[in-house]
Amino acid sequence: MFYSAIVDGDSFKGDKDQLFNDLIYKAMEQVKASRVPCDVCDAMDHTGATCRYRGKEFQPEWLQKRVTQKNLVDGDKPKVAINQKSPPLEPVSANSSRSS
Repeated sequence: MFYSAIVDGDSFKGDKDQLFNDLIYKAMEQVKASRVPCDVCDAMDHTGATCRYRGKEFQPEWLQKRVTQKNLVDGDKPKVAINQKSPPLEPVSANSSRSS
């Protein structure tokens, strides 16, 4: 492991626990920075610049074809009322006590 290669070397004279904490902290910060939610739908796998909810031009061709085919069969208006409640302004975390 990278940590043991640094710490176990004879040339390292610093505090091994502090080095380990620094490495873990930096790794956690990098992961946090790379996981920014989409500002349109709050999904974590894309940004607002590529969100499919923005419209047909933001969808891949295969998805556009599926939607068109489905709408030809079932119509392009929902037959069941959809939930019109807007999502919370802040994403609700998985361990939150807030219920929907």
